[in-house]
Amino acid sequence: MEYGVPMVVETSSSGKITTSGNPWIFRISPTSEMEAKAFAAMVAKFGIKKADFLSVNNDWGRGAAGEFSKMLKSKGIKVGAMETMDPKATDISAQLAKIKASGGDTLFVTTGVEQITLILKQAKEQKLTHKIITTGGSSSPDQLIAQAGAAADGSMHLLFFAPWFPEAAPNPDVAKAFVAEWKKRGHNFAGLTEGFRGYDGILTIAAGIQAAGKADPKAIQKALWGVKVKGVNGPISFIKQGPKGRESAQNVPNIYVVKIVGGKITKF
Repeated sequence: MEYGVPMVVETSSSGKITTSGNPWIFRISPTSEMEAKAFAAMVAKFGIKKADFLSVNNDWGRGAAGEFSKMLKSKGIKVGAMETMDPKATDISAQLAKIKASGGDTLFVTTGVEQITLILKQAKEQKLTHKIITTGGSSSPDQLIAQAGAAADGSMHLLFFAPWFPEAAPNPDVAKAFVAEWKKRGHNFAGLTEGFRGYDGILTIAAGIQAAGKADPKAIQKALWGVKVKGVNGPISFIKQGPKGRESAQNVPNIYVVKIVGGKITKF
C-alpha cells in the first residue's frame, strides 16, 4: 500500500487480506468464509452429525476451522475436538487419538498435502472411522493417492479447480485448453490443482494492464475493478470488501468437491 502498486493475490484465504483497508489488493482466490459458505449449500449431502477439526497452527488453518465450525453450528451440527498441529509436525497421533475419542463422524483437515498424507496414514493406523474432508484447495488428490495409497481411499477434498473434469468448469473451453497445454508441456498432472492459480492471476493482470492502456499504477488499479476475465476456475471480477473508502477487491471463485474411491478421483 505504501508504494501504490496494484497486487493480484492468487493464493491466500485469510479474511484479513481484503478487510484491512488496502485498496491496492485484488484477490482472486476464495476466503475461508467463502469456502465455508459454498460448502454450506451442499452440507446435507454429507450426513454430518458431529464434526471435529485438525488444522495447521497458523492464520490459514485456524481461520478455516473457525469459519467451518461456525457454519456447521448454524446448520445445527455439533462441533467436537478443535485440534491444531505445528506446520512441521510429522507425528499427529496425539491429536488423532483425541479426535477418535470425541465421538464425531467427520474430520475437517486444513494443511498442506505433505501433512495430509501423514494424517491419512496415521488415521488408518489408529482405525479412525471419521469421514475425512480437506479444505483450502491444496490437497493435491493425485499426490495423496500416490503417497498415502489405500489410506487416502474415501477421503474428500474441497478444490478450486478439478482438472479431471474440465467440462464441469464454468468456462469449459478455457479449462480444457489449460489442461491440454499443461500436458503438452510435460508438467506433472498433480500440479494442476495449484498451477491454475498463477495462470488465472496472470490473465487478470494482463486484462487490467490492457484495459488501462498504459503502465501507470493508478490507471491499472482503476481498470482492474472493471475486468471480466474467463479464468480456469471460472469468471473473474471483483466485489468490494473492507472499510468504506479503502476497500480491497475480492473475486467470488468456484469451489468443487472430489472424492477418492478405489485409487481414482471421482466427482462428489
